Amino acid sequence: MSPAHRLISRTALALALAWTAPVMAASDTTEQPHPKPAKSAPAKPTAKPAAAKSDPKKTDSKKTEAKKTEAKKTEAKKTDSKKTAAKPHAKPASAARTLAPAGAPAVSLSGELGQLRSAVTAAKNGRGTEALAMARELNDPVARSLVTWLVIRNAPNDLGFDGINAFLKDKPGWPTQSTLRRRAERMLLVENRSPDVIRAFFSEADPLSGEGKIALARAFAASGDRATTTALVREAWREDDLSESVEKTVMTEFGTLLTRADHKARADTFSYKPDTDRAMRAAARAGSDVVALTQARLAIARKDPNGAKLLAAVPFTLGNDP
Repeated sequence: MSPAHRLISRTALALALAWTAPVMAASDTTEQPHPKPAKSAPAKPTAKPAAAKSDPKKTDSKKTEAKKTEAKKTEAKKTDSKKTAAKPHAKPASAARTLAPAGAPAVSLSGELGQLRSAVTAAKNGRGTEALAMARELNDPVARSLVTWLVIRNAPNDLGFDGINAFLKDKPGWPTQSTLRRRAERMLLVENRSPDVIRAFFSEADPLSGEGKIALARAFAASGDRATTTALVREAWREDDLSESVEKTVMTEFGTLLTRADHKARADTFSYKPDTDRAMRAAARAGSDVVALTQARLAIARKDPNGAKLLAAVPFTLGNDP
């Protein structure tokens, strides 16, 4: 096993022990007094049943001798019983000495665990800057990576493209690689990175998101490749879940490349999902007739009682539109 694997294994074990420490402590407190005395308790009655079983099988002439023998055995067992009875007092003390050293690192682990829990909560709630600050105080490298991973997923703006890209390169085996890459693509667009940075990122793989396609379109536009720019913008516009703010960016930078057909195609895509807000924004850009058609489709998708009425109001030019 490589040193890296051993480190991860030790880390996983330490965190697992830290998570379960409160439960284990409660279990030890509840059960500790019972097991040890249970072993010595049966020692006292063993002599009596043995005497009872032997009486019917012996002759009258041997009864006296048997009783003497049994008496000696009883005395011997009483002595053993006393010795055994002393053991439960010694063993819990021994157990206490054994458990004491194990309790010391638990305090340290619980402190690290508390810090990790706080960082995870902050990351999950979108407070990436706060989460990353707490993660820097963690000693465990895997714990720090976990917080960074959550920040990428929930608050990518707080880490930025460079931080996300570094994580992708350093941690290729971490889960949800596609989601992490989508976050990096978003930051390329949000940060308006240079064409060289954009091209370098997409040299390994095509864009996975609409934001990535628009970012790459910027790079091609900068080099004067209008055909590729137009193809990327239209594909993203017709197919991808662009947010309202990204839609505004596209209209500002590439609005002249989009046609009524592109807007209607976007309205069609999201009316069938259905996604009312995206569908209606696109329909409004396409024209009033597309607005009427989109409203009818959305009503039918919602099983709205007015669906048939709205469908009847769709202009004749779009009456045969599926």
